[in-house]
Amino acid sequence: MRITYLLIIATFLLLTSSHSISISQESEVVRFPRLSAEIDPNETYIHELLLLALENSGTQYRLVPTEGKMQQARSIYEMTTQHGNVDLIWSMGTDEREAQMIAIKIPIDKGLIGWRIPLVKEENAKLFANVKNLQDLKAYTAGQEHDWPDTPILRENGVRVITSTSYEPLFNMLQGGRFDYFSEIHVRNME
Repeated sequence: MRITYLLIIATFLLLTSSHSISISQESEVVRFPRLSAEIDPNETYIHELLLLALENSGTQYRLVPTEGKMQQARSIYEMTTQHGNVDLIWSMGTDEREAQMIAIKIPIDKGLIGWRIPLVKEENAKLFANVKNLQDLKAYTAGQEHDWPDTPILRENGVRVITSTSYEPLFNMLQGGRFDYFSEIHVRNME
């Protein structure tokens, strides 16, 4: 499984072309998907990283989130549609995604997205202390978002997976016993 987070940015090629959306003579808009209604994109690590990259590009850009929150599958659709409302996304890479979009392979999470620490209910913590390999992990059910690239990988390796259409419900689903764990790395990204 490829662990590297990718910036999938067709916009960086478009920003220097006549296809760019100009908001003034000095600045251009770069539209990105708002990932969660509860998270202010102006305070996220990725948003700050994008701002820094654009500030150092030599051209003035303005990052603008979509009006409503947008799941990963919808972001990809908007990115790959001629009249889509998204100019750039960040995601894990897959062969299919790289065939659809221009990938700029920069490990913005330094490969940490692949190091999974399960978020579990407190009363189950001791059970997971004994998980040492894939066979041990198969005894438990994972919670995942339906469009996370590692969801089919887990399933292909015999791990039971329950999916959600968005990230926020995973916490209540875990608490309610729908599954036994899900990736804690996303929690760190939200802080």
